[in-house]
Amino acid sequence: KKEIREKYRDVLIIIITGYATIEVAIESMKQGAYDFIPKPFEAEQLRMVTKRALEKIYLTKETARLQEERSRTLLDLSTEKSRTQTILEALPSGVLVTNSNAQVVLMNQVARNLLMLDGNKPIGGVLESYIADEGLCEFVRNIPQRELSEEEEIPSYELQWGKDNYYLVKGNPIIGEDGDFLGVVVVFSDISSVKILD
Repeated sequence: KKEIREKYRDVLIIIITGYATIEVAIESMKQGAYDFIPKPFEAEQLRMVTKRALEKIYLTKETARLQEERSRTLLDLSTEKSRTQTILEALPSGVLVTNSNAQVVLMNQVARNLLMLDGNKPIGGVLESYIADEGLCEFVRNIPQRELSEEEEIPSYELQWGKDNYYLVKGNPIIGEDGDFLGVVVVFSDISSVKILD
């Protein structure tokens, strides 16, 4: 039995013996036998044990396949998030994305810089832990309640940050395929030069 288990790790061993004692059965199971059939036995008994063994082999292979698929899916998600972050970092405007609970799930460096956030501040906190302006937080939180027609402009908010920094902040809801609200995309555009001219 040991030699078979070492050579064929995935095989299930069914012991059929005329020397059926409890000690032999226990020792066989300890050494990795799947089942133990004492002689004499009925053909139906052998069929049932073989059927269960085949089902176990199938389920083991299916579990391995699903784990591999899950691993690939997680890798795909990680790669997709990395691509999305690369695109966000290439944008000249600050971009911040929240989920439906107003937790920040993505943010580019431009947004971090204009919000004067520490580069090490992790993603995943509530909006208020990134934005000190209460009016802006309320604006973002109210975006899901707004129903926009196609002719309407995207809702905006003017943010004065510091003495001479002005931003036009626009927010768009993210709607899933089934119509559920998934979150908000917030875009910060620097309008300081326009404000100074006014």
